[in-house]
Parts: sequence; structure tokens; C-alpha cells
Amino acid sequence: MALFATKHQLTALALVGSGFSRFTRNRRKGQACVLTFHGLREDHGVGGSLDSSLHMPVSTFRNVCQHLAAKYRVVSLSRIVESIRHQRPLSDRTVAITFDDGYESNYRLAGPVLREFDLPATIFACTGFMDRTETPVVS
Repeated sequence: MALFATKHQLTALALVGSGFSRFTRNRRKGQACVLTFHGLREDHGVGGSLDSSLHMPVSTFRNVCQHLAAKYRVVSLSRIVESIRHQRPLSDRTVAITFDDGYESNYRLAGPVLREFDLPATIFACTGFMDRTETPVVS
């Protein structure tokens, strides 16, 4: 097994891992896909996250965004919700990008990439654990 993957291989792995490739095969006309990311990390090193395996390298995220910008119609999550609420069909290849937990890397690492490709995203901020009173450590 090779230690280094090509840019194309990393993008493909990210899209397959997110379920996006399954969506493109099984999608019905007028449906959208919501891609959810957890957090990002620098390309080298694991950073200060609780579980770095859930945090995608920023270069891989950039490749995914480049692919989405070139091949899909990326819209805000609220636009998809409004289309569903008003029973309006969505354009083919409609995608929304979301982040769960509101990690700082969403702003610091994803923000510049999203601006570069003019892509909207929704960030869900976690204000605490549901079963504890401790404040979560966010990096």
C-alpha cells in the first residue's frame, strides 16, 4: 500500500467516505445531498482535536470544494429546506455543505477555502454535552 495518495485519490476517498458517491448513483431528480464535515486539520500533524481521525486535512477539503464548485450547484442548507417546505424541485446536482460541532477549524481552515470557491456552508455550534455539565474542549 502506498504511503502517499494523489490529489484525485484523496478527493475520491473524501467523497466516498461522506456518502456523496452513493448519492450521485442513487439520486432521484429534484433531490439534494447534504455533505457533513466534522472539522479540518492542518495537512501535517494531528493538531489539538479530540479525535484527529474525524478532522479532514485542509488540502483534501480544498480538493473536494474545487470538485463541488466545478461539477455541482452548492447552495445553503436553508435554501434546500425552503425548497422542500414549498414543494419546489431542486436543480440537478444540488449540494449543501455543513459542519457539526462548530470547531474553530471550521472558521480558521474551512472559511478561506469556502470563500475561495464562493461556497456557502452551515455550521452547527455545540454549546455543551447533552449528558454532562462540562464545557467541551474545542480546537
